[in-house]
Amino acid sequence: MPLSYQKEEQFSALSYGKVLSDVPDYNTFTTNLPNNCGPVAGANILGYWAKHGYPTLQYPYDQWDGWDLTTCLYQDMYTCLGFTMSNYFRSGILLHANTAHTNPYSHNPYPCHYHFSAGVSSPSFYSFCTEVDYNRPLAVLIYWQQNLLRWHWITGIGYSSYAGNQTIIVRSDWGWGYVYLNYNAPYLDNGYVNIYCFDYVYPAP
Repeated sequence: MPLSYQKEEQFSALSYGKVLSDVPDYNTFTTNLPNNCGPVAGANILGYWAKHGYPTLQYPYDQWDGWDLTTCLYQDMYTCLGFTMSNYFRSGILLHANTAHTNPYSHNPYPCHYHFSAGVSSPSFYSFCTEVDYNRPLAVLIYWQQNLLRWHWITGIGYSSYAGNQTIIVRSDWGWGYVYLNYNAPYLDNGYVNIYCFDYVYPAP
């Protein structure tokens, strides 16, 4: 476990901030699909929205581990061709959420027909906090400084700010509960990381 890992109940000790506690904490080991952190982050986000007015985004039987939803997004995001690119992350989310489609890959078809939007931006602590304040979890693409090829998707769910310390709270996509990252010097899994971009997914008016 990384040093930034803490149990979820410890969040109450933070001085100021917010956390979306009902975002799922799915992990990349459930499906055994390679390079599946993007679909897992997407499943965390859509699993959250399934609890907040969009129930057909995820079947009730799948809410415990997200296997079915992650498998569907793995195809919709073209992760089957390799790492999930940011543009395919967003287009895959929208394909799943806005289309009543039948996916032929070993799971039931999803009858979704919503109106979700997706976007991407350069990262800033302020924009991260704004999304959380609007009750919208977001995807965060990071890479390790010591290996520029080691990209990873995580899920932003909360933040804290006290005495100049800016902390974001994420799902690591490895089932570690709440993970706290110093926004200005993020450290994850034995290495410092760079925050590359934010990808947003939310219901459109």
